[in-house]
Amino acid sequence: MRIVSACLLCLALAASAAAEDGQNPVERGRAIAQEFCSSCHAIGKADESPRQGAPPFRTLSKTIDLDELPSRLQRGLTSGHPAMPSFKFSGRDARAMRDYLRTVQD
Repeated sequence: MRIVSACLLCLALAASAAAEDGQNPVERGRAIAQEFCSSCHAIGKADESPRQGAPPFRTLSKTIDLDELPSRLQRGLTSGHPAMPSFKFSGRDARAMRDYLRTVQD
């Protein structure tokens, strides 16, 4: 449990650092997705997910309302899948993720 808490703290700090670097929201969202999500999920328009069963980000709008995603990310996004970590983003980073995801949807 202690390791999970430490990992979540590191994720939150890294996400905050990305928010402060002056990137535009789409680029910030892409950087966050690359850093925290790409080891399991396809984050681009044509790549394959490295982890079998991990949905590619380009298909998320079929199952998730992207307009509601920022509030879900701010509250803390959890999954029933045991390998999926919980995430909680700042408002700025959550909006950046939404903005990036819109650019890669099928």
